[in-house]
Amino acid sequence: MWLPISARITLFPFGQGPQPDALVLFRAIWDTDPDSFSRQSNPLYPSTAVGKRGNFQCQSTTHATRVDLLLGPTDPKESGVEVVLDEAPHLSLIEDSAALYVELGRMIEAVRAGNFSANRVALGVQFVQTAKTAAEANQALVAVVPPQYRLQLKDEVDVIVQVNSPQSIALKPELPFNFIRKWSTETVQVYSGFVPIAVSTTGMQLAPMLQPNNYLVSSVAYDINSIVRADALSQDEQNAVLREALGRVAADQQVLGLSVQGFGP
Repeated sequence: MWLPISARITLFPFGQGPQPDALVLFRAIWDTDPDSFSRQSNPLYPSTAVGKRGNFQCQSTTHATRVDLLLGPTDPKESGVEVVLDEAPHLSLIEDSAALYVELGRMIEAVRAGNFSANRVALGVQFVQTAKTAAEANQALVAVVPPQYRLQLKDEVDVIVQVNSPQSIALKPELPFNFIRKWSTETVQVYSGFVPIAVSTTGMQLAPMLQPNNYLVSSVAYDINSIVRADALSQDEQNAVLREALGRVAADQQVLGLSVQGFGP
């Protein structure tokens, strides 16, 4: 079953004025304080704020050249050290696809209300399906690749097929955008921590150990972004592109056969 694993909205700042840091941005988009915030002393480095809203892990990251608003799944277990040794961590996915669609729509309206200056905007969503073998991952991937791009795959690994189909909004031809789809098989690493059972003979506290857990997935990722302009997009134009992008992802994932229930109007 295909499910979302991440989503984002990106703004590319226009003008020479200072951009809001990640803390201000997080409050503007999610109307609450983040759980953590880091600001770099060097203005060329990004600032990041992370928190939770409902069943989503939310993150705002601001950089001199771009601003990212990210959504991901919350960890089913509280963050911290794992003490259970016989249980591998779960690959967290966004189980409520309908809630993700609604939240992206709400964020798009919050971006409009935030009056951000940008000459380019983007929306991205990644859907994945877990697999046990490369052959299984390839079979699931080929099933959702359009015939004109379809490859003959067996047990190959690290498969990537990316296609950009530039388009424009029907009622706003002056707003062209890139419609990028990437089909791939990927290995996702999830780290778990544990404290060794052996007792230190020195009486010193033993440090937690981290071990990677690999998950093979088939992936379909969308990146829809407006063409760079020499002037700033108005708030209505930003909104039109992001709304169009969200609608295109919702419709296309059904056409491809991902059939992610709830991700759509």
